Amino acid sequence: MNGPAVLPALALRVEPPLDPDGDEARSLLGRELARPEYYDADILDRIIDWLARLIDGSVGAAESSPPVAVAAAIVVAMLLAAGILLLITQARATARGDRAAAPALT
Repeated sequence: MNGPAVLPALALRVEPPLDPDGDEARSLLGRELARPEYYDADILDRIIDWLARLIDGSVGAAESSPPVAVAAAIVVAMLLAAGILLLITQARATARGDRAAAPALT
């Protein structure tokens, strides 16, 4: 497919593979990890970026899907959310009911 285009790029590589000793490897690793792009974003920014990429990928997949499949996925997601909400409210009501039925002082 793109094999002929890759061969000239591989032929241009003149350097031997990297094979440092222990001290040189530690030094190279320290320099690599000191680069600022590793420290630009804190964990919250990284999580937000990951979620944004996840949503962007989902939107892209939804754009190429048939409308019926997208509608079905939305209905399933809404039913799942409603079920979780129902479970949470029932669990809270049950917990409140158990406390109310118990005598205050025994």
